[in-house]
Amino acid sequence: LYGENGSVIAKTFNPWYFRASEVDIFHEKDATSRKPLGADGHFFRRQIEGLADTVLDGKPMRGANVEDGLASIRAMVAIARSVESGERVEIASVTGAV
Repeated sequence: LYGENGSVIAKTFNPWYFRASEVDIFHEKDATSRKPLGADGHFFRRQIEGLADTVLDGKPMRGANVEDGLASIRAMVAIARSVESGERVEIASVTGAV
């Protein structure tokens, strides 16, 4: 990701590696870079912990919910239909499986 004030380079691993992402941040203003420690920042673990907190302890859900998941699948179906037909497909109009 390159921006007006610097850049961020991130490497995110497949979930089965159980590794946190590696992130390099460059600050244009003072020409410095840093690499935050993500020792306890594994995204898949955080998702599972958040789900468990919601289901087991009734805590508010953090992050994506069921509606977000359905919207993501609906977008993928629209992309598939668009590729098949070569036409523009509105996300709100799609039905069926991928």
